[in-house]
Amino acid sequence: MDILTKKKFRYVFRPIQTVNGVEDPRFGQQIVLEEYTEDEINIQPFNTATIIGPGTGSVVASRPLTGYLPNHYKNKGLPTGLENSYFKGAKNTSATTLDGSAPVETFATNPNILKVGRANRDNSEPILEAD
Repeated sequence: MDILTKKKFRYVFRPIQTVNGVEDPRFGQQIVLEEYTEDEINIQPFNTATIIGPGTGSVVASRPLTGYLPNHYKNKGLPTGLENSYFKGAKNTSATTLDGSAPVETFATNPNILKVGRANRDNSEPILEAD
């Protein structure tokens, strides 16, 4: 596998006039053919005798593919969950709860206003009732 640098052309809008060396679009624009280079990965089957190198068509340069490309995934370490379970331990903070609230919530009730519910209650009703 090789990385080929190819010469390509595209049309771009350029200002007609420059002021103090800076392009100024106030005076209008023109379409200009611009030359640029682009890298491509060339994968050739083993049984081909054709060698693509500099000077072949629009190829400007050719270099062997070594190491990682910018779009390769590189493992940068353990995921946060594994790191916590093996090394840092469980974290009980508001950042780790599903709803973002405090990990431990306490409710204070006044025992003077709680009373036991009716004896003939349904099973889906609570035993304690608050006034």
